[in-house]
Amino acid sequence: MKKKLLLFTIVLLHIPFIVGKGYATRWSADKINAWYAQREWLRGCNFQPSTAVNQLEMWQKESFDPMTINRELSWAAALGFNCMRVYLHHLAWETDKEGFKKRVREYLSISGKYGISTVFVFFDDCWNPTYKAGEQPAPVPGVHNSGWVRDPGDLLYERAELIQTLEEYVKDILFAFSGDERIVFWDLYNEAGNSNYKNRSLPLLRKVFEWARSVNPSQPLTAGIWRGSTSKIKNFLLENSDLITYHNYSDSLSHQKEIDRLKQYGRPMVCTEYMNRRDCSTFQTIMPMLKKNAVGAINWGFVAGKTNTIYAWDQPIRDGSEPSVWFHDILRKDGTPFSIQETATIKALTAKPFMPPPGTVIHNSIAATHRYVGSPSIAVLEDGTYVASHDYFGNGRVSDTFVYRSIDKGATWNVCAHIDRLNWATLFTRGRELYLIGVSPKGSQGYGNFVILRSMNGGRSWTTPKDRNSGLLLEGFYHCAPVPVIFHKGKIWRALENQGKINGWGDFKALTVHVDEDADLLNADNWMVSNELPFDKSWLPEASAWLEGNMVVAKDNTLKNILRVHYSKDDLAAVVDISQEGLLSFNPQQGFVNLPGGCKKFTIRYDSVSQKYWTLSNYVLPEDRGGNNERTRNTIALCWSDNLQQWHVKDILLHHDDIFHHGFQYLDWLIEGDDIIAVSRTASDDRTGQADNQHNANYLTFHRFLGFRTNK
Repeated sequence: MKKKLLLFTIVLLHIPFIVGKGYATRWSADKINAWYAQREWLRGCNFQPSTAVNQLEMWQKESFDPMTINRELSWAAALGFNCMRVYLHHLAWETDKEGFKKRVREYLSISGKYGISTVFVFFDDCWNPTYKAGEQPAPVPGVHNSGWVRDPGDLLYERAELIQTLEEYVKDILFAFSGDERIVFWDLYNEAGNSNYKNRSLPLLRKVFEWARSVNPSQPLTAGIWRGSTSKIKNFLLENSDLITYHNYSDSLSHQKEIDRLKQYGRPMVCTEYMNRRDCSTFQTIMPMLKKNAVGAINWGFVAGKTNTIYAWDQPIRDGSEPSVWFHDILRKDGTPFSIQETATIKALTAKPFMPPPGTVIHNSIAATHRYVGSPSIAVLEDGTYVASHDYFGNGRVSDTFVYRSIDKGATWNVCAHIDRLNWATLFTRGRELYLIGVSPKGSQGYGNFVILRSMNGGRSWTTPKDRNSGLLLEGFYHCAPVPVIFHKGKIWRALENQGKINGWGDFKALTVHVDEDADLLNADNWMVSNELPFDKSWLPEASAWLEGNMVVAKDNTLKNILRVHYSKDDLAAVVDISQEGLLSFNPQQGFVNLPGGCKKFTIRYDSVSQKYWTLSNYVLPEDRGGNNERTRNTIALCWSDNLQQWHVKDILLHHDDIFHHGFQYLDWLIEGDDIIAVSRTASDDRTGQADNQHNANYLTFHRFLGFRTNK
């Protein structure tokens, strides 16, 4: 073994690092500085999913865990991180080359949707010298990185032919991803010379730069300086890296001195490892300093897991008990932080300047998570407490419902309940009882069983609709929205639609349900269901569907179901007649009425004081027309009608000049004295940047519109 090691070292040490014919050269200082100036300040973590003990467990097919990666990267985005440093391993590639690249693409797809770029690391001289494919060892309790493995480690000196495999590996990955903008730069070798390899690592370090330059990827190349770098390795890195990367786990004074030393080279700098609480390398002291110096900040560790990096390098806790001060890592497996003060510091440093949306923010699902706020609803309890609710959509599924309470007329809000598998729900009250009526989704598009839930303690806890005696009203694939639940002639009415299948959009059949006011609302046998009325596309050219109907009592005391019409020209609603027996019918010659913004969801309520019908709608102003009217949601208009046939715009209540990334939509509202109180699904800038688009809201906001009958 010693002879092989000596022979390999002698051979490689005598291969000079010469850029061959056709090979790219190191980026000039002007080029790399221009590249860096175009980027946001890089900040993030060395990322390893909490379910993986090492690089092999992360990337092998059997243990690759995209669900955990997705969840944990969404938490990273929520902190404002925009870059993750991620280790690869040649053995995971060697045993499954195409599968490995497929999994890398899947990782990049997940990270990319959160706006997180990636630094991939090829080789590593740290921790365990040997490794094998297949199931990886369980972590040793209380031992830092007990399962982490080097790459290539001692095998490089035991198998001379491995160098060819490593070359193929590096070039294959670089060719496959050389133009991928989701990769910010390539880190070719982590802590070259560690584990007492010292200058024995220099030949491979030279070769990996040579291989990478021969591919000439669009991303810059680097490898990091660390405290154990030999002078030869350090000089090589400073002469060959496009940008300077380094590791520093010291206090702020020592760290600043290193930054000052490295500035002389005139190249951008990224600290690719820092944050060791024991030795005073903390977020509060180091991260602000890095930002001030325009140095990228990538700390070690994110979610505490199988790597055991909450424990110190050299201070194991053999019984596996949690140390009082974590060495690395930020979050626990449930997403809660080790230190609230730390995460507050991180958020403050990563926040982008922005103008908050109008109204009171009840909840911000920050834009970078791509988890969108939907289905706002509001109710007022007998004691004056406001209750609001919403669900989420995006990331491939429609999700659970969350409930909030305000005891100070909407000035402040606190979450009080999380309800599994409920979406598109309407809040309403019957005496001291609070209800949510909506859909329990069966698939990713949200269609499912029509259900009702009851709370007897102001929204803090809720019944579960398990069967026909506990709130499961209709089985199938139903659709609805937070639209009015009305009380009329001793009965409670609500509109909904039947989609009829688990996926798709547009084939909505309008229907209504009603129940006696004093009946047990959780008993499905007490509810009556109307006939289903499909939309006939021959009625109106360019219209394709109706949905999200409003139950309204007309002035002749008859019931109407007024639905939004999916119509490209906008401003039309459909008035469906409901007989005394509850049967639905529609006259296409008379049933379509002009309603400003009628192709988007609206809520209609009658006001006995003014004796008018009122709605808050997404009317499209003349200057905003000409595009997609259905997706233009930057304006909320207060509209009124005497007869449900002719509608008039009274005021513009909310407006933003931008139609692409700002929207106020799906407002649910109530009349309170002279005011309207409302909740909105709002798309607006937050500390992570723009909303995804006007439709994909990132806020639930509360609004009070004073003196709506008379004020402008």
